[in-house]
Amino acid sequence: MPESSTMFGTLAGEFTDSARRVLDCARTEAQRLGYQFVSTEHLLLGLLAEGHSEEAKVLTEMGLHLDATRRLVERLIGRGSGLVPKEMPFTPRARYAWEIAFDQSEQLRHSHMDTCHIFFGLVRECLFAGKRGGGAASVFRHLNIDLRELEKRAGILVAAFGAAATQTLNRVAADDEDEWNEPIVIAAQNHPPVLVHPLSAPALVQEIYPAQIAAGEVRTRLSAALLDWVEAHRLGHVSTTSPILAGSDVLVADVLYFSRERLYAGNSRVPDLAALVVERPDDTRQLRVLAAKMRLLLELGVQVGWMADPHGRSISVFYPGKHKAAILKEDDVLRLPELLAGWEVPVARLWPSN
Repeated sequence: MPESSTMFGTLAGEFTDSARRVLDCARTEAQRLGYQFVSTEHLLLGLLAEGHSEEAKVLTEMGLHLDATRRLVERLIGRGSGLVPKEMPFTPRARYAWEIAFDQSEQLRHSHMDTCHIFFGLVRECLFAGKRGGGAASVFRHLNIDLRELEKRAGILVAAFGAAATQTLNRVAADDEDEWNEPIVIAAQNHPPVLVHPLSAPALVQEIYPAQIAAGEVRTRLSAALLDWVEAHRLGHVSTTSPILAGSDVLVADVLYFSRERLYAGNSRVPDLAALVVERPDDTRQLRVLAAKMRLLLELGVQVGWMADPHGRSISVFYPGKHKAAILKEDDVLRLPELLAGWEVPVARLWPSN
């Protein structure tokens, strides 16, 4: 899909009328609170303010009402400076949510971005942000909203949007021993049904759980390799799974390095180095989302970014201003001359043993 120029700058995708109304409402909500940018809480308010979409109805069913949510956002996050620019850019977390939404629409070959994609991207971003997430994530957390349930509802609405151009399908009754392999119909209110294939829970557990263990071991190995050198030479601080603040948004990286100079200057908000670890093997969607997250980290001021893929046994190295990452394979050596002169580790040492 092409990129469309909006009051938010350049956003990927073409929008339905309802999606444009959500964006307009999000901008209005940000202006009302005196902000110069649109963040995830403003996207949430935009969905509620638009009011006519199925996504707004789902949010209302979950206990979110526009006026009460406005007051809650102001109480949790506060008001801005009151200066309103001609263009209102997205914050890093809002951009991240948009990347997820755009990626979902592309993967499903949808021709336009709709409110359902915005809703899906917002909910998935809040899940990725975790317990420390700000913006919309803090609103959901304060109201004890079940994000997994919300993600399921969002997925149904996205699937239903994709089926709008197809013929109406009848529910499939599976009456033989292969029932789990038969397609079923999922219907969303005011949307045509969509034919989907369910995934058995045991298969999901067998695939994901070992991958999460491998990702955890890679985090440990990478942080240990950095920590030994940094502590020995008194070069700064290494941490794992730490939040990076960006206004009301929070980005979480797996491994971070803060140089001594940056810490002495009082700039501990953004690290010099940020590393992300892939948890889902062969999931191209997650790779694209993590790459988008890395671009946001570089925009915030991270000097070098690493993305470690235990399944592919490769390290992608990102730099500000460069569109393509350098790929290091198992036989290569990982170095950081820009920040830690002399430090190196063979890429093969970062992976769990088979």
